[in-house]
Amino acid sequence: MLISYKNLMRPAYEGYAALAWGTSTFVMAGIGLFSAVPSNAFVTMAGMSLAMTGYRGWQTKKLWEYKISLSGKSFSYLDGREVVAFSKANPKHMWLGYGFEWQPSHTQLAYDTLKRDVHEIYPPEMYLKLAGIKHDPRDQKGLAWIHGLEPKEQILKTPWVSNEGHTALFGTTGSGKTRMYEVMLLQMATRGDAIFVFDPKGDQELEQLCRDVAAFTGNPQLFIKFHPAFPMQSVRLDPMKNFNRGTETASRISSLTSSESGKDTFAAVTWDAINSIGAAERYLGFRPQLSSALKRLSSGTERLLEDVLRKYMNEYEPGWQSMVGELVKKAAMGKIKTNMQTASSELIAAATYYKLEVQGLKKNRDADIVDNLLRIAEYPRDWHSKMVATVIPLLTMLNSEELGKMLSPDYDDMDDERPIFDTQKIIEGRYICYIGLDSLSDVEVGSAIASILLSDLASVAGALYNYGDKDQRIKVQLVIDEAAEVVNAPLIQLLNKGRGAGFSVTMAAQNYADYVNRMGTEPKARMLLGNCNNLIALRVIDGQTQDFIVEKIGETFYKQASRSHGSGNKTEDHGLEFSGNISESISEQRVEKFPKDLLGKLPDLQYIALLAGGKLMKGRIPKVTMTSH
Repeated sequence: MLISYKNLMRPAYEGYAALAWGTSTFVMAGIGLFSAVPSNAFVTMAGMSLAMTGYRGWQTKKLWEYKISLSGKSFSYLDGREVVAFSKANPKHMWLGYGFEWQPSHTQLAYDTLKRDVHEIYPPEMYLKLAGIKHDPRDQKGLAWIHGLEPKEQILKTPWVSNEGHTALFGTTGSGKTRMYEVMLLQMATRGDAIFVFDPKGDQELEQLCRDVAAFTGNPQLFIKFHPAFPMQSVRLDPMKNFNRGTETASRISSLTSSESGKDTFAAVTWDAINSIGAAERYLGFRPQLSSALKRLSSGTERLLEDVLRKYMNEYEPGWQSMVGELVKKAAMGKIKTNMQTASSELIAAATYYKLEVQGLKKNRDADIVDNLLRIAEYPRDWHSKMVATVIPLLTMLNSEELGKMLSPDYDDMDDERPIFDTQKIIEGRYICYIGLDSLSDVEVGSAIASILLSDLASVAGALYNYGDKDQRIKVQLVIDEAAEVVNAPLIQLLNKGRGAGFSVTMAAQNYADYVNRMGTEPKARMLLGNCNNLIALRVIDGQTQDFIVEKIGETFYKQASRSHGSGNKTEDHGLEFSGNISESISEQRVEKFPKDLLGKLPDLQYIALLAGGKLMKGRIPKVTMTSH
């Protein structure tokens, strides 16, 4: 099989040929015009020489254009109005800057270029200036020639429907993740999507970006902020308001613990207790909140059980109070055994009467509520405290000081003017909600806040999927910076099933190892990232992350040219005769489609993207400027 091979990194030999043919043109023309010899033949040869001069000149120009393109692109700015205009003109596509589709031909050029020294790659600085190139690629961060491997870049875009398959974004510090958020968030807001931005670090630049996007799209009132370090600047956010089934509130709080899928004994008992408490509160007409769950778990459920029993008995056992007088006396004298250490004599008597005379006779949902809460209340206090010990510290954190007022808002407190939101309200209002987790100050609290809010979002996603109108469904965008710090079971649920509810997740991290550490094992990390159909990599310097990315991108074939030559002579020929040979061969070998080393040498704001469907793009994004208009 014949394998073609083109070396674009070689010297421009065509230029020497063009110079020779040009000289020939002048010589032939001069002889034909100014000598006495017949001119027809020389004029003909001059014409042929001129044609060859043009052809070789064109070849030289193409080669030098390619070499000039290797200088890459300098840092650029773009008016946000152009991004908005593109988004409105192309409602089915998201703009991703400028670049080209990476083909095997670019892989070939990349490996050829890697063999050269820098001074061989870029044209002289003076020539670059003559060509109108203002920047010197030698002074830029990273290798400018990576993007210059394709002289003609174009607008890059991807269908929004592909984005619904979720996106994993990698990039080291300073590589351009915030600028990528800028491009994405501006278009999401232009479309009218509801946006949640989770920021573990509490980056002021990211917060300001969300604020600027809201203002630039003409709706500054749609920006809302939740940040535990700035309670008076934040909204109050009720993560327990939305649920389809009563059991969801228990699952939401239980998700605060790190146990897998709630299968261990501690998690099961915790879930059972919270579920029973929540059902009882709803039975009494109370709104389940994090503060009430903490109060019942830590101090006991006796008071709650007393109120539940009183309501149930009044409704289903009229006159019961006149029948428990003797039991009250026995309870006061300690003649009724019970594990309820702080229960009043009246509660012990009512519970005893219920078990002897009522339990089992009235089969209804209300009876189940009483039975479950009674069972929880009668657990041995020491044993039960140990079983729920894992969730109580986390609930205590979420109810401490101002954070408690922010996550368990008092709807009747007229003195607190901060608005109260919930995830359903944020989605319906198409807000841009910035959530600063302040993990730098307290990792545990930040992780707990993310867990409870993501669990709430998973519940809302389930409701939208089951009951929402698909044609009228509002698109919901979750952008999570440093995502490995907040990965939990609810987020995995959103990745697995959120697409059907209109949820799209963009997870950003610096290193692949961050996910491995969070998930515990590499197979689990791969399973998590396997839910992301799109992979975008800015500059990445970690070797394990580079391995993961190039593995996803895949391999192609690289053409390798080999040359050999030799010469010699025989002693019997007295050195007068020589022999020689020259051979050249071209072979193919499998290589990484995008060389691993180049991932760590991408300039700022440049990326490689493997989009849904397998399309590989090399792109760059400008700094989008947003001035309210």
